Amino acid sequence: MLKFLGTGSAFNAEMGNNAAYIKENDKLLLIDCGETVFARIKEMGLVNDVNHVYIIITHNHSDHIGSLGTLIPYLAITKNITTNLIIANDESGEEQEKKLREYLTKLDVDEEYYDTTYADMMEDVFNGLEKIELVKVKHSKTLTCYAAELYFKDRVIYYTGDQNDISYLKKIAKKLKKNDLVYTDCTALDYKNRIHINFTELEEVFDESIREQVYCMHFENYKTYSHAKELGFKVANKELSKEELLKQIANRK
Repeated sequence: MLKFLGTGSAFNAEMGNNAAYIKENDKLLLIDCGETVFARIKEMGLVNDVNHVYIIITHNHSDHIGSLGTLIPYLAITKNITTNLIIANDESGEEQEKKLREYLTKLDVDEEYYDTTYADMMEDVFNGLEKIELVKVKHSKTLTCYAAELYFKDRVIYYTGDQNDISYLKKIAKKLKKNDLVYTDCTALDYKNRIHINFTELEEVFDESIREQVYCMHFENYKTYSHAKELGFKVANKELSKEELLKQIANRK
């Protein structure tokens, strides 16, 4: 159900910063807005026909917020759209909003160009969407980080953002229903102070019977992408532009 503008980690510019979206009629919901996202949106013409834009920010690392300083003014000035930043309805959400506003002020983004909306106020904004919940997960020692849970009438989409602790995924695995989907960051590496879930942990949490419902994302390289598929997980794929599609077709000949 989610489409992707990029599926790479912070250092994987080739695959683009990890960012997902849902587009319905004149409404666009983005999950994260990293450094490569604005160029990708322009390339695809993704906002050419929208009037409402909502952005969930899982955390404030630059590969997740780096395009906000360009996208928000672009939408306001060229399309008269006030961007809605989706935040958690708790004290941590208030702190995240404060830091986002400070960040955007330093970039000289006018406060009139954007607003904030609590996640639990997103009921029925998109067809079948009953609510959004932002759940705190462990990733960075200094930032509040969230997983996004999108509750539709027929399924729940769990989107981890970035994390380094499998406790959240264990909770999901226990309550996962047939139509539910999980999108999780991953790494093939194991190093001191690792900040992402590695494949050994993913194999532990999700047995082979449910890996068809689990999409890996946030790849450090194509080798990581391929390894996820080898283990039986699904993989997130970015949406290709017309030029990229033509290039792929040409390479197949």
